Amino acid sequence: MGDRVVDCARLESVCTARYQGFESLPIRHRVDCSKPVAAVSGSKVTPLPEIRTPFDRWGELLAGCQSEAQTPEPKRKLRQSLPIRHRVDCGKPPAPVPRVKVTLLPEIRTQFDRLREALFKRRSQIRGANRKRWQSLPIRCAPPFFFALLLALASFQPLPAEIPKISSTDDSMVAAREYQAENFDAAIAALDRYDKASGATVESLDLRGCIYMEQQKFNEAKTALDRAHEIRPDVFAPRIHMGDLLLRQKKFAEARAIYKTLLQETNILISHERLKFVLLLTCLGEHNETEAKTTLESIKFPTETPAYYYSQAAWAFAHDKKSEGQNWLEKARKVYSADAMAWFARHMYDFGWLKKKPPISQVHT
Repeated sequence: MGDRVVDCARLESVCTARYQGFESLPIRHRVDCSKPVAAVSGSKVTPLPEIRTPFDRWGELLAGCQSEAQTPEPKRKLRQSLPIRHRVDCGKPPAPVPRVKVTLLPEIRTQFDRLREALFKRRSQIRGANRKRWQSLPIRCAPPFFFALLLALASFQPLPAEIPKISSTDDSMVAAREYQAENFDAAIAALDRYDKASGATVESLDLRGCIYMEQQKFNEAKTALDRAHEIRPDVFAPRIHMGDLLLRQKKFAEARAIYKTLLQETNILISHERLKFVLLLTCLGEHNETEAKTTLESIKFPTETPAYYYSQAAWAFAHDKKSEGQNWLEKARKVYSADAMAWFARHMYDFGWLKKKPPISQVHT
């Protein structure tokens, strides 16, 4: 038969049989099967030219490095030109490290070591016996240090307990607490102890004046508030309480003078709105319609406090419009809490427009 071209499939099978790893080569390293590369005569196959790729050279080099104890110089240079991931260690294996015999120091056993071993041994015995708690052991099984601890506790002599003495600061706190609970006699007694121990202060005199005012002892209340004002004339609380005292005594002109002075001095919004409300009450108490109307219009909606609602209610009550006044109070209850309304409600109670007096604990929150 004449010469003919070998088909690609058969050529690739021959290449695979001859060159191990042929299939793993990239396409660019394989023989182009579209060209005639070999002639077949009968069943005899003409050997194909040898195809050497970088893959073959690396494989031979790696095999040589693994088979030789030491890499020859040419191959060593070629190996160094390869990437790190394709190299192998062709050097001799490192010599074994001779074992060094270490002479151990003599064991030093202390009392702590023996105690720890005893505890571990006892714990293993407990677990073996399925004991639930180590504390359930009899006292004779306790370690030696337990008896030393008992001896130390037995020889301990505690110091005699001292009866705590109530300080003067505690007396002032007791007085304030009793005042809010409306236990006025107990509050006055606590203030007496405080003044005897530490001397009267602005705070104690101001509290004493408020207590006397609740007891309807207006002269004693005025004396205490005047003393507080003499000690520190710039303090706000005794002065506004003096205005409240005059307002309860229906001395509207004198109360209004104090309130106006405080209104010019303060820049606190809550105090400002409260002072405008009591100014309105002094005008309504004197039946001064012109100034009362001006003061009412100066309390603009909305307000931080219930001043707007209670001012409208006070105007309605002062003009015999009880249902309208109750409606304003009902609106305030939907917006503000009882603690926020207590201060305003107390003044309305003093004017007789409310039947229920709010508790002092809410008025002074």
